[in-house]
Amino acid sequence: MSDSSLLNSIHVPESDIGTDLGMLLDYEELCDVTFSINGAKFRAHKLILGARSTVLETWFSNGVGKDNSEIVLDDMEPKVFKVLCQF
Repeated sequence: MSDSSLLNSIHVPESDIGTDLGMLLDYEELCDVTFSINGAKFRAHKLILGARSTVLETWFSNGVGKDNSEIVLDDMEPKVFKVLCQF
């Protein structure tokens, strides 16, 4: 059997990576940064946020949020930040 016919005979399920990554918003076990948005706390994953935002990637690369420190943003509503994280 050739390599190409072997690949055609393997059923590959649809990817559910989007669902898995979305679940990280609710799973705080491995979070490595905390945002305080007008007093509301949001735990997050720097790697995921940095991959989705060049601004956050630059912040994290320059030490913002280092050592699990809290990032305080008082010029944004908590509900807006939550939607931002889901984007």
